Amino acid sequence: MRRYALSLIVLLGAAPAAAQIIAPPPRSAAARVRTPDPNRTTHELTLNADVLSGHDNNVSPDGATGTVSGPRQSSFTSVFGSNLRYLRTHGGASQEATARAFMNQFRNIGLRPLFGGDVSLRATQPLARRTTLMGRYQSEYSPMLAFRSVGTPTTPEVADGITVRDIFNPTSGLTQQKTLNHSGLLVLSQDWSSRNRSNVSATYTHRVYEHNYTMRSATAEVRHSWEFLRHTSMRASYRRTSQVIEQVAGGERPLDSDTLTMGLEWRKDFSRTRSMVISGGPSANYIKTVRALDNTPLEYLSPSGYLSFRMDLARTWSVSTDFRRQNSFIEGVVRQSFITDATSVSLGGDLFWGVGLSLTGQYSTGTPNRGEVGSYKSGNGTLQFRYGLGSCCSVVASQSYYFHRLHDLASLTEGFPSQFERNAVRVGMTMQLPLHGTPSPASSLTPGRN
Repeated sequence: MRRYALSLIVLLGAAPAAAQIIAPPPRSAAARVRTPDPNRTTHELTLNADVLSGHDNNVSPDGATGTVSGPRQSSFTSVFGSNLRYLRTHGGASQEATARAFMNQFRNIGLRPLFGGDVSLRATQPLARRTTLMGRYQSEYSPMLAFRSVGTPTTPEVADGITVRDIFNPTSGLTQQKTLNHSGLLVLSQDWSSRNRSNVSATYTHRVYEHNYTMRSATAEVRHSWEFLRHTSMRASYRRTSQVIEQVAGGERPLDSDTLTMGLEWRKDFSRTRSMVISGGPSANYIKTVRALDNTPLEYLSPSGYLSFRMDLARTWSVSTDFRRQNSFIEGVVRQSFITDATSVSLGGDLFWGVGLSLTGQYSTGTPNRGEVGSYKSGNGTLQFRYGLGSCCSVVASQSYYFHRLHDLASLTEGFPSQFERNAVRVGMTMQLPLHGTPSPASSLTPGRN
């Protein structure tokens, strides 16, 4: 039991190497790119590699009781990751295939090296002059269960609907619980005019967790955007999600939700390279599920909403903030949903030639829905420096902090710590090696272009 509890905590740093390197927030100003030649076919093959080393300082809770006992467990870590990407483009069509593998090693604590990876396929095909179809498939194996769902709302800006990733905590990961994930996504986009755009999407996800825990989810969504003024757009969406959580000890727990969102977006362009975007709006969620305690039917209507701000501060600097209230659940940990309030901040840019800084932080709280019990708090932050050695390589140094507190949860997975806190330091190098063709340069690897 002690070995298992130790594994729970140490693996917070066992995320893929590629995920342990963060990028500055995207700039609000649209990139000026050249229109591709419709008669030209291009091929790109790129190899990315990451080599990181560091130190994790962890508190050892006593399983799921939430009490802190024993000394602080610390370990030196080594992370190795590689990513091979192939891209073919022809006019507006593209096909992309990516394969990634990683290894995490911890010293002097009795854990073997941990291996994982994923494969993803993505294709975009114009069906008409204003109609585009995009499809994506991803299969992923991970040696740990990430605490990724807490306070990480899925939004069009940070997730494409295929998986929910904790982008604000690049070293997330909690328990030594193997997971296998298969996901698929289809998006049909239609540009009715220069001011009106619609898309319809469908997503299916199947995750299998160690210890006989599975999750199946299917989502269909319709969105429309209308720019009714020069700098102002109205956005509306409807999303239907049907989800089933299966657990040997607790049986099946369905979670069906209908979400209607209305919002406004205002954009101000200060120059060709600097702009500001403010968006926000209310949402209404209708939830149909069962109670975690006795599996009796539970239905309720929950208000929610979002507010976000993005601004380009200088030639390379940008800042973004986001607040969201919505229903979420802690995947693989507890069989109930929460009303989640999540706030995030991201800042990044160049300090001077070749040196870039990225800073991210997030804080979220979850309260029980009607008929449920329990609550949680979670927060994390990362400070990262990067020094570009050229167009292919960068030296990276980062400091990360994470904590969570789970209170009075009736269906918490056995052995999962209800209180947790850690610090992690990473130093290493990331490389991008073009093997064929001329890939688009990654802004984070190019000096002076963050």
